[in-house]
Amino acid sequence: MAFTNATNDELKIRKGDVLNISVSSLSKLEDELFNTAVSSTSATSSGYEVGKEGEIYFHKVGKLTAEGLTRKQLKAKLEDELKPYLKEPMAVINFRNHHVTILGDISRPQILPMPEEKVSLLDVIAQSGTTTAMTALQRVLVIREKTIPKNSNT
Repeated sequence: MAFTNATNDELKIRKGDVLNISVSSLSKLEDELFNTAVSSTSATSSGYEVGKEGEIYFHKVGKLTAEGLTRKQLKAKLEDELKPYLKEPMAVINFRNHHVTILGDISRPQILPMPEEKVSLLDVIAQSGTTTAMTALQRVLVIREKTIPKNSNT
């Protein structure tokens, strides 16, 4: 998971994140070229990995700094960079490697993908099937990974 600040619940992209990026515009043919381009160093069949320098490499655009940006900020940046190549480009960006692990007295313990910044506890429980007779819903433990900024004194 990435660090969130107190005033903004949007996750910041960080090194090692894997992003799903799809592009659309007024040209279906051009869209296909951008959405199938996998000849770069950071684009893999599993998505665009934010590299050690905090960048992704995107077809025709080249290197884009992604680390420290929200998905919305990267979307705006990418769409701006794609304007010379596409008419009215639109990008959709989601996290590919973020997930929620569900364990305990439920019918289907599992790992659920979490492509957005938030998922409600009720949604997670519902996706994991029914609870058992032994389930104590008043005793749910949520463990969240949190990164502390390097310049923090805490």
